[in-house]
Amino acid sequence: MTKQDKNKEEQFKIGTCTKLVPVEPRQELQVFETEIKGVRVIKKSFHDDARGWFQESFRKSELEMILGGKSVEMKQGSISYSMPGVIRGIHGEMQYKMITPLTGRTIGAYVDLRPNSPTFCKWIMLEFDNTSPEGARSGVLLEPGIGNSFGVVSNTEGLGAFYIYSVSEEYNKGDPGHSICYNDQIIAIPWDKYIPNPLISETRDLKLPGVREVWPDKFK
Repeated sequence: MTKQDKNKEEQFKIGTCTKLVPVEPRQELQVFETEIKGVRVIKKSFHDDARGWFQESFRKSELEMILGGKSVEMKQGSISYSMPGVIRGIHGEMQYKMITPLTGRTIGAYVDLRPNSPTFCKWIMLEFDNTSPEGARSGVLLEPGIGNSFGVVSNTEGLGAFYIYSVSEEYNKGDPGHSICYNDQIIAIPWDKYIPNPLISETRDLKLPGVREVWPDKFK
C-alpha cells in the first residue's frame, strides 16, 4: 500500500468496513467503494481563497458515471440540523440519496435493508469530522434499500450539525421502503459507544419496528 492510499483510508474511521478502494480516480472527484454494495464515499475537490471556499456537492453526470451509466435524477434537496446527541434513523426509502455532512463531528451508520442481498442487515459506520470550517466535505451516495442512520457526536462550539442531502424521489409517506429502529438488536449498531444518551424522535424513530418484525421469514 502506498502512503497516498493509506492517507485515503485514514480519512474515515470504519466500523465493519475494512478498507476503501478508489474507483475511477480523478483530480476533481474521488470515489471509494465499501464492503456493502450500494454505499459509496464521494469526495470532491474544493477551491479556497481569502474570502472562503467553494465546493460542488454533486454533478448528475458524475453520479451516473459512478452508477455505471444508470440515469438518476435528484428530485428533492433538503437541509437537516441536529443537536449534539441526536440520532436519526434507520431510514431505508427506495431511492438514491446523496448525503453531505457540513458541520460538527458526526457518525453515519449505513445498513443493508435489502432482504435478498448477501450483506442483508450488515452495516458500516463512517465518521465525518467537520469541526473546522476549512477543508473539503465528503459525502455518501446510497442506493435504494440502504438504511441511513445519523448521529451527532460533538461540535467545537457546542452546536449541532448541518448536513444536506438530495434524493431521487420527492417525499412520500407511502414509500415502499422500510425503516428500522436505531437500536435493533439484530443489526446491533454500537451507538452507545459514541452517543450514550441519545435524543431520539419519540413520534417517529422510537416507534420504528425491528428487522424481525418486518422480515419474519428471514429469522425463523
